[in-house]
Amino acid sequence: MGTPIYKIKKLDLCSLNRTSPLGCWFYNLVQKDIVTLKDSDICCMLRQDIYLDIAVPKALEILAVEPFCGPIYNGQMMQNLIDALLRNPINLKDPIYISLLERIRLTLENKNWNSIDEAEREDLKTLAVQFYRIVDYNTIKRIADITYQPPNDAPL
Repeated sequence: MGTPIYKIKKLDLCSLNRTSPLGCWFYNLVQKDIVTLKDSDICCMLRQDIYLDIAVPKALEILAVEPFCGPIYNGQMMQNLIDALLRNPINLKDPIYISLLERIRLTLENKNWNSIDEAEREDLKTLAVQFYRIVDYNTIKRIADITYQPPNDAPL
């Protein structure tokens, strides 16, 4: 087991508010180490703009394996990441980000789009394009240079 988030962030556990549901969630979150964070934790961190230095790389790692994962609905993590990046632009030029973004791109290109029902396929395709727009905006600041091309069997 790794170092708990509260130690990384130098938080005093005794001083944390535990009187609200969000306060209780945060208290429980900071006692976890980064490795044991669940998809639901990462999605909440992204939604709440909490410790994005931890949440963004972790979300990218997860999305590199399954781009449309989510604890409640398909694509939730990607949507939460897009929203967080829109609210908090992050420089994604760091080599670790570039590597993860390339893995996500390859996973999307190799996705079997025909295995997804038509309505959800359209939603996920739109989400993938939105993801690449925000990623390109954060990495090269020019939406005209979007490199993502859906595979031939992806819906257009």
